[in-house]
Amino acid sequence: MRTVRLGVNIDHVATIRNARGENYPSPLRAAMLAEKYGASSVTIHLREDRRHIKEKDLEEIKKTIKIPLNLEIAPIKEMIKISLKYKPNYVCIVPEKRREITTEGGLNIKKNSILIKRIIKKLKNKNIRTSLFIEPNITDIKIAKKIQADCVEIHTGKICNLHNKKKSIKKEFYRIKKSVDLANTIGLEVHAQIVSRAKLFSGAATAFGAAPNSQVSLVDAALPGMLPVINEVCIEQAVRTGLGLGAQINLHSVFERKNYFYPDLPQGYQISQYLHPIVGEGVLTLEMPDGQRKIGIERLHMEQDAGKSIHDQDPQRTFIDLNRSGVALMEIVSKPDLRSPEEAGAFMRKLRSLLRYLGTCDGNMEEGSLRCDANVSVRPKGSDELRTRAEIKNINSMRFVMQAIGYEAERQVGLYDNDGDVDQETRLYDPDRGETRSMRSKEEAHDYRYFPDPDLLPVDLTQEYVDEIRAGLPELPDAKQRRFVMDYNLADADATILAAERETAEFFEEVADGRDAKLAANWIIHELFAILKKDGKDISASPVTATAVGKLVGLLSEGTISNRIAKDVFEEMVATGGDPEAIVAEKGLTQITDNSEIEAAVEQVINGNPDQAQQFKEGNHKVAGWFVGQVMKATQGKANPQIVNDLLRKKLG
Repeated sequence: MRTVRLGVNIDHVATIRNARGENYPSPLRAAMLAEKYGASSVTIHLREDRRHIKEKDLEEIKKTIKIPLNLEIAPIKEMIKISLKYKPNYVCIVPEKRREITTEGGLNIKKNSILIKRIIKKLKNKNIRTSLFIEPNITDIKIAKKIQADCVEIHTGKICNLHNKKKSIKKEFYRIKKSVDLANTIGLEVHAQIVSRAKLFSGAATAFGAAPNSQVSLVDAALPGMLPVINEVCIEQAVRTGLGLGAQINLHSVFERKNYFYPDLPQGYQISQYLHPIVGEGVLTLEMPDGQRKIGIERLHMEQDAGKSIHDQDPQRTFIDLNRSGVALMEIVSKPDLRSPEEAGAFMRKLRSLLRYLGTCDGNMEEGSLRCDANVSVRPKGSDELRTRAEIKNINSMRFVMQAIGYEAERQVGLYDNDGDVDQETRLYDPDRGETRSMRSKEEAHDYRYFPDPDLLPVDLTQEYVDEIRAGLPELPDAKQRRFVMDYNLADADATILAAERETAEFFEEVADGRDAKLAANWIIHELFAILKKDGKDISASPVTATAVGKLVGLLSEGTISNRIAKDVFEEMVATGGDPEAIVAEKGLTQITDNSEIEAAVEQVINGNPDQAQQFKEGNHKVAGWFVGQVMKATQGKANPQIVNDLLRKKLG
């Protein structure tokens, strides 16, 4: 099923209002109606001359609507400053000419690439996504990718202005189609370190960060006469992972020798699986903006890791650390079903989440326990041809996976556009330069001279053994997400966020236990996550406990404190680790619900501001919000907002 997203541009509501010289029609009202009737976002274009939307409109809309707000701006200092202030969901950078009624052409990003790249970086530092409004040509699309825009909007004005000129329309349509008709074919090979205290074929430890060569057995060092012994825990973890992927578990599997030379591979071969892996085909389902994507899993096999070559400690020598030699890996190979860097990123995030739920890999990419090789090829859209691929080796972050794939696809398109060929090779990604570079020619399977390892018997499992592991599987992310929607009545998007990580899901369920689940979800996603993101922490390092957040949600849902007071209490909880109930009691923050007390405050504010009261009576109902703010200020935020609103409507008429 495809998901269609509607964004509503409300610029010209303001144009009409400004032309009339009145307060009607209201852009804020238009934005609220768009949200009410199901729009996914609202877009406004803030121009230098403020010919339609004004900054006051932007401020009101940003404060009021809950759906994403997108902003179109010219690439000038004033507009960048405003964007950083209001932090919209998306900023689309467009050219601006004062005499234009609307935008008549795309950005000249070739001429202004340095400036626009600088602007994109500024916005991304504040977590604001960027789009570029450009002409439909390959060159501009390549430049947009290079300067790391999140997406592009293609100017189609020319085709709209051609009217009945069929030949010209066809030509222009082809130009637009060609600019977007590039299809990528991507397959990922993910190396996941198995959670086990011992290595795959020895009893040596696997802890990260140990002194070089301090966790090396005689087997890992490949001393003559040393024989490998299979670690059963690793077998069990591989089967658990396969079951989590909904994959075929092969009851018969074989370890083989994969022959190649690395200085940090003392055996001169790697013990791996090739013809008979322990796990066969499975599937991983991704939730993408345009609907679900089912990505096939080709296989999962076990293998031992190599050691580590250290090149930066001496100008003339390379040092070898064998601590990782023999560490157990699962290589999870996807089918070439991925079509974009975004899908590859979603695949990695989903797989990491699954592995962490299963407890089979900790997913720590910085420490190297989760690494990715990406196989990338490009082809004309609609073609089933699998062209020559290039492998990008050992990518160690989600962001770098997406960047590396994007660059490599662009590089290959450029080669084909210039009648060149893509070499089958292994490449490395340089994050500092944002590019891939050649490492070595890519071997084929026969080059490794696979053959069954004579020192290891085949692995033969029973169905009962597999069924026992299956029975012990935890509730997995997709199932948990569905349960959160059904049991807690959460929105799909909120349930997906909360179920993505096991620790987050457990935190939420403790907060929501016996309380308003939607309110609990809102506080975790919007308030707690904002604090964690600011400090660069995950939920396991939360400065407030689930118990404390639960108490705060309880106080709020019971009406003991107002939402405004709750935010103040939360800030103190984060700063001091204090108990919310104790903070409320100590500072006397309990919400005022006494009608007579609130009525007195309302009357005092109305009597003290006769001009504003008269404005309301004359039809300017916007001042009602101002009165609410004044009453809340007078009561130090303690008054029940609903009672305040009811009394104000009654008193103001």
